[in-house]
Amino acid sequence: FSFHSYAHGSAHQSFFQVADGTPQWLSGTATQSATDAKKFSGALLRTTGTPLANINGAPAATGAAETVGMLDFTFADGQTGAMRYTLDGKTQEKPIKRFVYASPQTVCAPAPAPTPPPPAKVPVDATSLNAFLQAGTYKAWAGEAAIHPANSPHPTNVRSFANPILEAAMRAGATNFPVDSATVKEMYTSANQLRGWAVGVKTQTGAGANDWYWYEVLSLAPNATPVANGNGVGGCAGCHSAGVDYVRTRFPFQK
Repeated sequence: FSFHSYAHGSAHQSFFQVADGTPQWLSGTATQSATDAKKFSGALLRTTGTPLANINGAPAATGAAETVGMLDFTFADGQTGAMRYTLDGKTQEKPIKRFVYASPQTVCAPAPAPTPPPPAKVPVDATSLNAFLQAGTYKAWAGEAAIHPANSPHPTNVRSFANPILEAAMRAGATNFPVDSATVKEMYTSANQLRGWAVGVKTQTGAGANDWYWYEVLSLAPNATPVANGNGVGGCAGCHSAGVDYVRTRFPFQK
């Protein structure tokens, strides 16, 4: 929070107490308190140099800033507050109010809390995994930009996502992905209505079909019975063996 003021003659007397009435530039940068978000404190600085009326087109000469006191701002809300300062050994407090330049004015509000990233680790039991899919947080992962026709037995149109663990490995060109790598494939009807999911999660180090947990469900119901659920499921492993470490989603992801 920064403050600047030019105090001169009688006009400054209601704002700053200056012994001889000499014009002066005062400035300060106040830092937010670590324990009170509505309080800002800092040093009050005085700068000397060429008076504004004497510049007349020539470069102004400016002296070094001198610390002459302390400055505190305490805000009641986004509109009003108080400024307390100590200058030349004298302390005063002044109410301050937001100056409105135009209507409608902006609204002071706390910054929204950052949205936590979706969990990278995917559960490997049917009940927890279905709840994870229903929540849809995987949609924030890297993935294909659009629904497209499947080039596999999955019906009919699909869109795939890779969790951060798998994405980083794919980006690095790995051919044996780390444990907890996961891919979620949304499956759609020919009218692009979501109808289920297919999931692959690597559960142990290796390069074989049994190192992957496979899950597939062709219903959006939370209690739907999966058609695939377990490590090394034959139909899943046989098809995915054509991919890189049993992942058939192409990288870079389809646009």
